[in-house]
Amino acid sequence: MGPTETVFWGAIAGIVTTIVLAIISLVFKKGLIPWYQEVIYKGVDLKGNWLLRETYKDGVIYTCQLNLTQKAHKISGNASMTVMNSSHDYNQIFDIEGETWEGYLTLNMRSKNNTTLSFVAGLLKVEERGASLSGSWAYRGYDEEVKQESIVFRRENG
Repeated sequence: MGPTETVFWGAIAGIVTTIVLAIISLVFKKGLIPWYQEVIYKGVDLKGNWLLRETYKDGVIYTCQLNLTQKAHKISGNASMTVMNSSHDYNQIFDIEGETWEGYLTLNMRSKNNTTLSFVAGLLKVEERGASLSGSWAYRGYDEEVKQESIVFRRENG
């Protein structure tokens, strides 16, 4: 085998090794590590449906429902937010990402529809032995200003 063939096969071996290592890394990051975390996870179980419903003095009805899934401390899911009042009705669907840590839940919600942009960031405390989530969130308001409010979600069917 000449020097050109040696360099060629050396390069091929390097490429194949890189691909094999990348696949092994993906198997660990996407499969084994999340599986292991879920097996050993001993924290609060937040998966399921959570509801926030408020009726204000001016007749505005505000409803938000969270549908959460959970893998160890990682939270995902979707939310439906509805505001009904005399001037306009608002309905928005969100994708949720977040995590739980030591009795608290952080949530980041982004509108699913990119034509009506909205986003929410929240910090909630797990209370009442896992029956409620209370805290506050900040969000992009209807008037394009950053708004903040206190909230309490209740676990449905639980």
